[in-house]
Amino acid sequence: MTADMAEAPSIHSTELVQRLRSDQQQCWQRGERLLVESFQEQHPELFHDESQLLDLLYAEVLLREQFGDRPSLAEYLRRFPQYERQLRRQFLVHQAMAFSSPAPLADDRAVGGSFSAVVLASGQEPIKDSDSRDSSARDRGSPLGRLQVPGYEILGELGRGGMGVVYLARQLKLNRIVALKMILAGPHSSQQSLVRFRAEAETMALLQHPNIVRIYDVGEHEGRPYLALEFVDGESLAERTRGVPQPPRQAAALTATLAHAIQAAHQHGIVHRDLKPGNVLLGRPDDAVHLCKLPQAQRDYACDTSALGELKITDFGLAKQLQSDSDLTHTGDIVGTPSYMAPEQASGLSHMAGPLVDVYAIGAILYELLTGRPPFRGAHTLETLEQVGHNEPVPCRQLQPKVPRDLETICLKCLEKAPSKRYASAQSLAQDLESFLAGMPIRARRVSTRERIWKWTKRRPAAAMLLAVSCIATLGLLTMWAQLTAKLRVERDHALHDRNESLRQKTIADAERRRAERHLYRSQINLAQQAWDDAQIPRMIDLLQSQQPASGRDDLRGPEWFFLWRLAHSDRLTIQLQGSFARHVAFSPDGKWLASAGDNELVRLWDAATGSEVRQFRGHASYVSTVAFSPDGQRLVTASGDETVKVWDLENGNCWQTLRGHSSAVTAAVFSPDGMKIASAGRDAALCIWNVEQGTNEFQLAGHTAAVVSLDWDPGGDRLVSAGEDGTVRIWDLAKRRVESTLEVTGRVLTVACSPDGVHIAGAGEDAVVRVWHGATGQLVHAMNGHGGVVTGVAFSKDGRILASSSWDKTIRLWDVATGRLQRILRGHSGLALAVAFHPDGQKVASAGSEIQLWNATSEQEFREVSGHTGAVHSVAFSGDDSLFASGGQDGTVRTWDAATGAPVNVFEGHTGEVLSVAFSADGRQLASTGKDRTVRIWMLSDTRNVLILKGHTDAVNAVVFRPDGHVLASASRDHTVRLWDVGAGTLFRTLRGHAGDVRTVAFSPDGRQLASGARDGKVLLWDAARGEPIRDFDAHGAGVTSMSYSPDGTEFASAGEDDLVKIWNAASGKLSRVFRGHNQAVNCIAFDASGSRLISCSGSLGRPGEVKLWDMFTGEEFLTRYGHAHEVTSVAFRRDRRGWVSAGRDGTIRFWDASCPPEPPPALPIEEPNHDPR
Repeated sequence: MTADMAEAPSIHSTELVQRLRSDQQQCWQRGERLLVESFQEQHPELFHDESQLLDLLYAEVLLREQFGDRPSLAEYLRRFPQYERQLRRQFLVHQAMAFSSPAPLADDRAVGGSFSAVVLASGQEPIKDSDSRDSSARDRGSPLGRLQVPGYEILGELGRGGMGVVYLARQLKLNRIVALKMILAGPHSSQQSLVRFRAEAETMALLQHPNIVRIYDVGEHEGRPYLALEFVDGESLAERTRGVPQPPRQAAALTATLAHAIQAAHQHGIVHRDLKPGNVLLGRPDDAVHLCKLPQAQRDYACDTSALGELKITDFGLAKQLQSDSDLTHTGDIVGTPSYMAPEQASGLSHMAGPLVDVYAIGAILYELLTGRPPFRGAHTLETLEQVGHNEPVPCRQLQPKVPRDLETICLKCLEKAPSKRYASAQSLAQDLESFLAGMPIRARRVSTRERIWKWTKRRPAAAMLLAVSCIATLGLLTMWAQLTAKLRVERDHALHDRNESLRQKTIADAERRRAERHLYRSQINLAQQAWDDAQIPRMIDLLQSQQPASGRDDLRGPEWFFLWRLAHSDRLTIQLQGSFARHVAFSPDGKWLASAGDNELVRLWDAATGSEVRQFRGHASYVSTVAFSPDGQRLVTASGDETVKVWDLENGNCWQTLRGHSSAVTAAVFSPDGMKIASAGRDAALCIWNVEQGTNEFQLAGHTAAVVSLDWDPGGDRLVSAGEDGTVRIWDLAKRRVESTLEVTGRVLTVACSPDGVHIAGAGEDAVVRVWHGATGQLVHAMNGHGGVVTGVAFSKDGRILASSSWDKTIRLWDVATGRLQRILRGHSGLALAVAFHPDGQKVASAGSEIQLWNATSEQEFREVSGHTGAVHSVAFSGDDSLFASGGQDGTVRTWDAATGAPVNVFEGHTGEVLSVAFSADGRQLASTGKDRTVRIWMLSDTRNVLILKGHTDAVNAVVFRPDGHVLASASRDHTVRLWDVGAGTLFRTLRGHAGDVRTVAFSPDGRQLASGARDGKVLLWDAARGEPIRDFDAHGAGVTSMSYSPDGTEFASAGEDDLVKIWNAASGKLSRVFRGHNQAVNCIAFDASGSRLISCSGSLGRPGEVKLWDMFTGEEFLTRYGHAHEVTSVAFRRDRRGWVSAGRDGTIRFWDASCPPEPPPALPIEEPNHDPR
């Protein structure tokens, strides 16, 4: 760094603008003539910021002139017409800075079509266009080796401006490095430029101060004057600080040094007039004062300046000699850099520019050091000059609150508008700064509020007058307001009290409303569950829809709602009959077709796979009561209330025969097994046997005393079974044409069927009991109760193992013929279920009523059953991402299953006894299991053979759980201990003892800091998981503790016990919060859902069905109770996404209860009813 040619007055811009200006200058130095528009694509935001864009444009003008261009106003107006006003003003300011008396810009010609020269920061007279261009081009075009100045070796160029160039040179005689400053073209320089150059030399020659750049030599070479100046290896204060606020003490120390140096200049009669950070040079920090050589009294002061390096003031090109009558500027000239000009400089009063303008500039520099910005900075030069003349600077502490108050006072005193209010000299300023640094009182006093107001009124008299008038008016209004205040205050207090009371009442009402909404929700869920149990599906849907959240209301729905909603839209095919109902249905022998008989004289044929209608059979004059296929599937027989039996050709839909012989409505008709005969029955109590081919009535059977409503052929074809409203089922020997046996039933018998193997006969009717008799002996095998209404239809599966029944209770029930036990209930009819039929494959069931339903007969509606274990299943758990669940059982295996499909994934074998517990690690990569073989095993899911076996327990291990971070495993055992294992090392690191009995369950808090364990002794122990020390223990249940679970937020934990209770405890205090009562058997397992708002509990015992209950954690009320397992439920786990849960039982089954939001239910197929036959 050197005391180089002073730079042009700069306008501070953002760091981005500074970087772009630097990039543009480097491009021009490489010969690339980069213009401002080149930045638009990468930085479009600059072209929407007027200030930054104008800054870039002005920098480009200066750069172009430095390289010999002649940028004109006309060119810039063509490139940026939207900124015409701003560009004209900018060019005007540029001309004002370049010439003593600039003329107004009327048009482009007012400035000669181009900038005349680069205006240097020193204010030197610019060189004329041609001279500057010729000389600068000549200097740049010449190698440095060709420029020879006697006594100097030119080493390189340091910088150049419009008036001159600065070289790095070696003074040969003294062998020292100097900065050689030369006029660009001596013979062609303007007279004023030469005068200013000589004036700078004279000024600097007068000054000999360690903090002012020294002049070594003055000379002339080939008509070009030069100065040999002290070379400072460093950078300017502006470059060093780069707009970053400096530590206050360091800033104060540097400013004090600067003030001392300027005072030395003033004592020689020199006023600098252009002090700014760019004209203050800082040497390298290692050139700073050697502290060790200083006296202790000065050492602290030196510490504050040494970090920045030695300070040198340069560029006295605008300096004024107070004793001289000659001044190179004239009244009206603006000299200096706008942001650092004193107001008298900014107004062009150069004759008033005495030593105190330098005091002002020092204050501006101190301000920038403290705040990172100058006291005034406008979007352009004129705006900055306006601020300097009329605005007060923002106090430093408003921008940087850590600035000491005394230092702010010193700074603002320097920046006073009136010179008389500033420090009387730079020396006075330096003394106050040194007092501040020494911790002593300063002389400057803060401007009082009254004084600041007075200053403002002098600058803004009109505004002050307006404010005074406003104050008087306001005072009058305040007087009026005071008279109203007392009255309004009373009214306000009353209104506030009423408002607070209203808010209180509203809060109470909202709480009561929410409580009522939760109670209503629970009630509606219970009613919906009851509606499902009663097969009242439309009512169930209405109840559930009533709890869908209204706008602005809380969504109270939980897994129970979605579980019931899915049940209401179970996977079945529904055919809507719109205004009518079906009395009977039958599958074709190949299972391809489904025929239905209805109350509207029509017989319909359906595609059994899609439910779409294939054909209609018209001909009956009254309702059709029954329909049946011939064994070859080619014909259809129907019975009708019009007293006829009709045989239809299935291929063309034509009536092939009409059989007449009954004297009343025909209620049933069926083909013989060989398809050669038809049996029919009617309300006339007669049974007719017909020859199919001839269409003749071969004989009739009599014996029933009331209407015969159902019949079926024995598979052998030699017997017929009939059911009548006389309360009997009769078995007929067709060869002898007489009753073989009569089976009496209480009430009317409405339906009868023979098993495909002829072993069993089923019948049911008015008493809602489904009966199964032995076909050969007529002995009653089973009387199966369960329907809640009249049973209207029975049908055997093809293998005879399952019996289906339909009822007025709207359900279809499937029974195990061998045991008489109910297998499952199918719910979905909106009205009475009147008939049922098995598909030949035994996988589907069709039922008739107000609609036709096609059901999957092999799966439960409420749950999906997963089987694979060969004995009781003791434990289930979901993986962290819900993609898998694991199970462990009596068969000694650990199994994983696909949670979406229930398909088996892996089997882990290795335990030598029953597996009692399983748990996934949080990352889902590991699976832990425990068993009666006293081991804990950790399996890698990716490799079933990769297992870590942990040994240490001396008895069966009942439970296992991972700490949430997966690094620690806790196991509970019948040996009365809980053990903690390091998963990574596979080692036991702590054994917890405290229980007096078999420890059955263990659980970590969600944060892993607390561990809870429960045992057969009924106690719960809470442990500090890190230290292994008990926190508290308490008697939780009157009998053994079976299961424990923490709420997801860790504030509560639940315990279950053999006393049939579920208890909720405060995790922090261990105090009992509430008790859930509802189970009438030991509660074996519990689990929270991911929201913490629901708790699931399961119970049961050997020989008694398992029970699953879902609870509301807020009210402790029961949402849902379901059954499914034949024996006790041993384990339960919630999906983390709350879309269902999985339970395991001693019956060897795993059941997944789906609570996901179902897709749209299978579409009901609407049927357009044809017009009735006019006959």
